[in-house]
Amino acid sequence: MFLVMGITGKVGSATAEHLLAQGEEVRALVRNREKAADWANRGVELVDGDWNDSAAIEKALKGVEGAFIMLPAVWAPSPDYKEAKGMIANYVEALTKAVPPRVVALSSMGANRTSGVGMITALSLLERALVQMGGSVIVRTVRWLFGAARWPDSWAWKICSRGGTSTARSSSCACGGICASSSASGTWWR
Repeated sequence: MFLVMGITGKVGSATAEHLLAQGEEVRALVRNREKAADWANRGVELVDGDWNDSAAIEKALKGVEGAFIMLPAVWAPSPDYKEAKGMIANYVEALTKAVPPRVVALSSMGANRTSGVGMITALSLLERALVQMGGSVIVRTVRWLFGAARWPDSWAWKICSRGGTSTARSSSCACGGICASSSASGTWWR
């Protein structure tokens, strides 16, 4: 069972499609069951809640093999990114309690920068918070953000961890630890 956040959006739905095509079970955290009804009809387990509820995120994470997480786009973030910081705190709280074996976070090119990149700064904050939790985190970066769901080859991945066996350093890694980077359109769960 894999948790997919944002299943009613473009990237979340593409992720769920991929997992279902591989014969995997999928769970989704949803605000609106009506909007996700087609997913429920396809066997996706729906959990009520949203990014602003750490207890709902924790419930959705219970017993999963892996989780695909993301931040929703905030097109006009506050100067201190309080919206993103609140969602990130909810993720960290839930992930600390539920502790799935694998976490994949959607990010973007530019997330290695801590300022001057507008709403992408929120993704930098997410990457840093996940790495500070410890363990390995897979961060999927998208070269062409709005085409990500249509062009799987536009995905690239970074494995960020504090330590580990990789010796490659990448200047585009926001985690501040050891990073390995590659372009890959294959599975990133196994």
